Amino acid sequence: MILLVGGAYQGKEGAARRMAGERVQAAYGSRDPFSAAFKSDLVLELHEYIRRLCLEEAAESAIQGGTPDWAVNPNRTMGLDSQEAAKRRVMEFAGRLERENPNAIVTCDEVGCGVVPMDPNGRLWRELTGAALQYLAQRAEAVYRVSCGLLQPLKGAAPPVRAVSVSSVVRQKADNRPVSYGFERDAHGGDVYGERRIRLDFSININPLGMPAFVKEAVYRSVEACGAYPDIHCTRLRERIGAYYGIPGEQIIFGNGAAELIFLAARAVLPKRAVLFAPTFSEYETALQETGTELFFFPLLPSEGFHFSAERYLSFLQETDPQMIFLCSPSNPAGTVIPKGDLLRILEFCKKRGIRAVTDECFLEFLDDPEEAGCLREVSSNPMLFLLRAPTKSFSMAGLRLGYGFSSDLRLLGRMRSMGQPWKVSIPAQAAGEAAFGPRRKEFLEETRRLVKKERAYLKKGLEAAGFYVWDSAVNFLLFRDFKGPGQSKLQEFFRSQGILIRSCANYRGLDSSYYRVCVKRREENEEFLRVLSHYRG
Repeated sequence: MILLVGGAYQGKEGAARRMAGERVQAAYGSRDPFSAAFKSDLVLELHEYIRRLCLEEAAESAIQGGTPDWAVNPNRTMGLDSQEAAKRRVMEFAGRLERENPNAIVTCDEVGCGVVPMDPNGRLWRELTGAALQYLAQRAEAVYRVSCGLLQPLKGAAPPVRAVSVSSVVRQKADNRPVSYGFERDAHGGDVYGERRIRLDFSININPLGMPAFVKEAVYRSVEACGAYPDIHCTRLRERIGAYYGIPGEQIIFGNGAAELIFLAARAVLPKRAVLFAPTFSEYETALQETGTELFFFPLLPSEGFHFSAERYLSFLQETDPQMIFLCSPSNPAGTVIPKGDLLRILEFCKKRGIRAVTDECFLEFLDDPEEAGCLREVSSNPMLFLLRAPTKSFSMAGLRLGYGFSSDLRLLGRMRSMGQPWKVSIPAQAAGEAAFGPRRKEFLEETRRLVKKERAYLKKGLEAAGFYVWDSAVNFLLFRDFKGPGQSKLQEFFRSQGILIRSCANYRGLDSSYYRVCVKRREENEEFLRVLSHYRG
């Protein structure tokens, strides 16, 4: 018998555990699944037996003139003799299940194992179920924990093949790509670690002005307070952002970067079906795969400049009937903006249909009139909207990890806050966020927009002069295509050999290895980029 523990939060039907069970079954070769959901049925059998046991004990005691507290009121003190007697009977039942299913793959969540505390009314169930599962774990050939989409061996040897990201297997099967095993994640920009020769990084879309001095100073000052735990409520930051945008503090949530909030939103909603753009930011897909969500992709076509028809998109939503969608405006990797009228139509459609609309506006501050293009004003009147922002790009704070979201659905925010560890935002990150919303914010962002607008035009002109097709962008990066085409393009390798990092877009859905993205930097850096590029043809 093989026991898989955990992964309960990753899907209403335990999708992550099922995928992990399939992975283990394939690794061991000759395992008999107990059912379509593998051995989660075994845990249900245990629970049903415990329920009957409690009723039997209560009935017997009633006949004798009284009902023991532990049988019907497990939140009260349990009678030791009755509890131990119940455990002995559960052990006998677990032993029979183990003998009858020696080659089974058993799945259970951490609550069932007594790892995660439950409310007082579930105390008896937890203890009896936990005791039975511990019995099975002692006799199992191997025990693995399903955590963050990975199989981690707790007992016995590692699987015949190395631990594998469950979401990675599903993604690669869907794309008909060969499966590779390990702890890999999709590539992102800014991976300069281990690249000692890199002198210029054009792969990460941060502000070309860098982190402003007033934010750095706030971070330096905050170090003195780092002997204490961070404020889990981000109280001062919440007050400052709420006052700046005119949003009630209870409608704001903070995370360890916008990426964490993406994952928390997916886990809080647990949608059966979701719609994503293709191409778009890959973490939406990764987060939804970990919840076992069926994904539908709405194509953004290069021939249409990566813009889309709102009519066609709304028809797609009617056809697919999702519970959740992710919008990205300005978009990544193309830098396009959804027209405000179209955006409002989509959000109103989602409100009427009960579709959770996550709108990512992390690049919004690079626009000339960000609030006019964004949808913050819709938060209070549309509880299905979850708006995502971060100072990561506009204030060059990628390493500090701070993201924030807005929603008038307080139950959604409550579920998100209850997930994960409580200290999501560090003291330096909170201090940096407070400074970013201070009195020097407006001046810094205005300078940023002037520089980005000027240098984006310069860089685009240089790329086009070198023979590349470049798409229009409204923000601080450009998407372009190599004239050599897929399979022949070696542009990333060429730049790497010259100590410059650019972003290959080969892992974006709908794109291929001939697509690249570069950020807009200062004039001297852009000049050096174009100088190196001029030697690429040869």
